[in-house]
Amino acid sequence: MVEKENRYMFCLDMDGTLLNSKSKIPLQTVKYLQKLEKEGHIVVLASGRPLRALKSYYAQINLHTPIVCYNGAYCYHPYDNTFEETHYIFSKEIIKQIYIDSKEAVLNVMCETNDKIWLIKPNQDLATFFWHDGMRVVYGDILETLTEDPWTMIMHDKGPEYDKIIIDAVKKHPGFDVRFWYNSSYSEIYYTKTSKAKCLEEIAKYYDIPHSHMVCIGDANNDIEMIEKAGIGIAMKNGSKLLLEKAEYISEKDNDHQGVMVEIKKILEGKLK
Repeated sequence: MVEKENRYMFCLDMDGTLLNSKSKIPLQTVKYLQKLEKEGHIVVLASGRPLRALKSYYAQINLHTPIVCYNGAYCYHPYDNTFEETHYIFSKEIIKQIYIDSKEAVLNVMCETNDKIWLIKPNQDLATFFWHDGMRVVYGDILETLTEDPWTMIMHDKGPEYDKIIIDAVKKHPGFDVRFWYNSSYSEIYYTKTSKAKCLEEIAKYYDIPHSHMVCIGDANNDIEMIEKAGIGIAMKNGSKLLLEKAEYISEKDNDHQGVMVEIKKILEGKLK
């Protein structure tokens, strides 16, 4: 076991970072992360995915730490009920108004709670990322079908030329903003007061991890804040252009060549500070 003062907290994004292009964690990386946790380091998954789409990876690594979901809108500890859970939901009336105001730019919308998904029409990309297994899926116009306050609002838009319509529709509502997914035609609304970074800072306090030992690794624009606020922030080699411009460090290897493991080894060997 490492001494408490020598512990690191490794905060890992999933898609494009820990996961390879086949949405798998390489076995060698799994075993390495398991070793890190056994030694006393803190390994935290921080993703835009919902909890149900993270559970299998969490179990595969055999973690016992908090999980950051929905880009920080939901954070909880499966093994410790003294950890203060973070959970934000959206008013269904605001969701419907955003849809009305952005309708000409939008091809599809997905909203969800912990057990139900609303979609205007089937979408395989979202089904892959958000996993519909065990969920009740309701199809149709969300102005009519959305009867509960959801945890998310994901929009499939017609292209970048329509982005301003969506931005204007969202920003009519104080405290709301929209992020456009890297290298895709999807976007999501979020509360400006939530982020991966804020959750991870609370987790670091919970474990008494010094700022210099807080390591964040990601690949997309929604990872910018956590990487900028980390003691050591690393952008994946395959990351978005904006993230690569802002990051202090860029990984030597990409997500298809175990870039996360390579960088963590450098840190623990004193080669990256």
